Amino acid sequence: MDLTHAIVLGFVQGVTEMLPISSSGHLVIVPWLLGWPDSGLTFDVGVHVGTLLAVVIFFRREWRDMLLAGLTTVRNRTIKTADEKMVWIIFLATIPGVLAGFLLEDAAETVFRTPSQIGMLLIVAGVILFIADRVPSWYSKHHKEASGPFGPGRGVETLSWKDGLIVGLAQAVAILPGVSRSGSTMTAGLFLGFNREVATRFSFLLATPIVLGAAVFQVFKLSSPGSLSAGIAPLLIGLVVSGITCFLVIRFLLKYVQTKTFTIFVIYSIVVGAAVMIVAGSGFGS
Repeated sequence: MDLTHAIVLGFVQGVTEMLPISSSGHLVIVPWLLGWPDSGLTFDVGVHVGTLLAVVIFFRREWRDMLLAGLTTVRNRTIKTADEKMVWIIFLATIPGVLAGFLLEDAAETVFRTPSQIGMLLIVAGVILFIADRVPSWYSKHHKEASGPFGPGRGVETLSWKDGLIVGLAQAVAILPGVSRSGSTMTAGLFLGFNREVATRFSFLLATPIVLGAAVFQVFKLSSPGSLSAGIAPLLIGLVVSGITCFLVIRFLLKYVQTKTFTIFVIYSIVVGAAVMIVAGSGFGS
């Protein structure tokens, strides 16, 4: 794999992994439009490890507190504090995504990986996000207490086990290229009435275990013959570029959603999805 390709695709992965615009879909669309070969498993490992490191480093204090709280619950066999509850809700919410990865990975990598299908899913996801983005305001009109410093909607203190499971089921849908993992979890959070900051932060925290699992799974795949044929350099380049970019995107989005809606991402998904379907329909790349 060419190092220039690694830099470009590492940047694409880093930008799209945490934004509600589908990283897996973009990693199919960009090489397809540019006529580049498949990035390969080595590169996939690199970018996943890069984004994982970005999430862990950014939320290092939250994860330290939650992991300590999780160990406390195991030792005491009780759940008392907010951190103790949060770590187990995240564990519950991760299960559907893990099961979807094991059961549907082959289909997602083949049947649902054509540019036209990805374009259609980008449009559908954008429309659903547009609708969900209006829910917190509607929720607050009917629950006057549901409006805090980060705008209308439920606060993190109202997060329940049921909410975690619903968001986890939404994350499982992101096994399909064109469906954003962060977008699906943020959308589910918004439909549940959470304000944008809570929906976004929970989505980012939920990314840690699922991206870790994906990275570990792909590392095991690297043990197969010929899996490192692309060389170690693209892996390292993809790791560094995606990690730095992802870290900056997390910091940007957490501030952005405190005062603004997701409309810009809705427009982007619909426009890009429509453009990809038109180009694919013209016979490009066939």
